[in-house]
Amino acid sequence: MLAKSAEDFTREPTEEEQRALHSPRSIEVNEVSLERVWNDAEWCAEYRAGDEEVWFRDYGPRIEVVNREDESIAAALQIAAEKFGGIVMISGPAKFRARAVSLAAHLDIGVLEQDFTEAGEHEKGLIGAVEIEP
Repeated sequence: MLAKSAEDFTREPTEEEQRALHSPRSIEVNEVSLERVWNDAEWCAEYRAGDEEVWFRDYGPRIEVVNREDESIAAALQIAAEKFGGIVMISGPAKFRARAVSLAAHLDIGVLEQDFTEAGEHEKGLIGAVEIEP
C-alpha cells in the first residue's frame, strides 16, 4: 500500500496483514538478524535481535520504538517503509523526530510532513505509515 496522506496511516490492518503479523519471522535489516514474535498481551508483533530486549513493536498502523539506538530506529523505519510503500510519518519528541528524519533521509525513505504546532508533541516516538514511538 502506498500512503498518500496521514489518513492512510490510521486505517485498520487488513485480515491478510493481521495474519502476517501473527506469524514468526526472521528478517535481515542493516545486516542485523531480527526475530519477530507475536505478543498476545500487547496485541502486537515484537522485533528483537537475538536474546536482546525488544527493539520495536508493530501494532499494524504504527511502530513503537522501544530501543532508541540508531540501529533500532533505522530497522523500524525500514519495516515501515516496506509496509507503507516507502513513505513514513514520524511523531514523538523533537529530538527523536530529528534523528528519525535524518536516518530516513540516509536510507532514502520518504517522510510525510506533519504540523506539530497544533497537536503538540507525543511523548513516544512513532513511525507511522508507520508511527515509530520511542
